Amino acid sequence: MSTASRNSKTYWGNGPGNSPRTHGRTQNRRTSRLTIGNGSSSVENVDPSGMINPRTVFVRGMRIEGCGIDIHRDMKSALYHVTGSGTFEDPSVAWLQAEWGIDDEIREAQSNIARRVAKANKFRCILIRKEMHGRACTFDRYGRRNTFRGDDGILRTATTASDNHMTVWMGEHAGRILVGGHIYIIQVRDPNTGRFLPQLMNDPTNQRTKSLLQPGREMVAEEFWLVRNTWERI
Repeated sequence: MSTASRNSKTYWGNGPGNSPRTHGRTQNRRTSRLTIGNGSSSVENVDPSGMINPRTVFVRGMRIEGCGIDIHRDMKSALYHVTGSGTFEDPSVAWLQAEWGIDDEIREAQSNIARRVAKANKFRCILIRKEMHGRACTFDRYGRRNTFRGDDGILRTATTASDNHMTVWMGEHAGRILVGGHIYIIQVRDPNTGRFLPQLMNDPTNQRTKSLLQPGREMVAEEFWLVRNTWERI
């Protein structure tokens, strides 16, 4: 088993060019506390090293076994705006929400970013669960999402501010999703049109905001974890 594979079970967010050994230098916090709801309660956002059941970090080149997630059977989800041929050279890209409020240029830019990342990680399919946004889920010591009940009685996920990112799933095809995570994005002004269009971060050390890092995370452009019913092949 490679060094990268061994360390992948311990650290979150080992992206391209980031060795797992940098974890201790880039992130010291083990927990952070977030005020939620009307301000009268809070939750702890726990570093994976302090979790009882942390998720396994995906590292490029990792061999994955297991059935993973079947989008149609397990999630009952439809696919929208599907493009690509579903090969390693031209991964298929699909959106899990119609996202009618996004114009075609912005959607295409985000789809192209997703396809580029899937190709680099050697997956034939990538599903965009949520378009570019600036909030992220928080987790308890058991690796579960923190939730709270709002003043209206509805149960909600406790989130925290984060750098802009897309939330995605990747796998062999929509019936065998193997990893999920985030692709971090910046917005760059097009000199021809004056519009700001999303682009994949190319210098996350300087483009990420350290104060927004969650416990145990790294200054990377992408971060992925194995989904349920998957494991690393040793």
